Amino acid sequence: MAQNLYDGTSAYKLDQYENYTRQVQEKQNHNRIIKSKKDILAKKRIAIAMSIVFVTAIAFLFANALLMQSASKVTELTKELEDMKVRNTQVSFELVSGVDYNEVERKAISEFGMQHPESYQNVYVNVVQSDYAELANEKQESKGFVEEIISGVQSFLAYIR
Repeated sequence: MAQNLYDGTSAYKLDQYENYTRQVQEKQNHNRIIKSKKDILAKKRIAIAMSIVFVTAIAFLFANALLMQSASKVTELTKELEDMKVRNTQVSFELVSGVDYNEVERKAISEFGMQHPESYQNVYVNVVQSDYAELANEKQESKGFVEEIISGVQSFLAYIR
């Protein structure tokens, strides 16, 4: 944009010089305004990013607080459960130890008319087989849809005969 502002003499062409300096100043002002807007925009972006980080940090702290509160509640309830189990065991022992079997027998005979079994009423069973369990239904291979329908129809026909 540099123009020839003088005609071979050392004197400037005043009207061209004034236009040139005015244009340079306008351009500098324009560039300053653009830079100012860019700076403001950059500051806004930084402020938004900082706000997002701050809100995320607050949410994270809140979630951790809720987690710690829940964990302490679980610990408290677990302790309460253990205390109840101990108390339940104590009460069960008190109930079992507090039963007078002679009193139970006396009440059964006198109030309910019960009696001891006679010797011929006792039946003893001798189980010879070992103690093990058998599965009622072995795992079967899955059949196709048509085979399942045929099997169902056959079962139904066997049932109605």
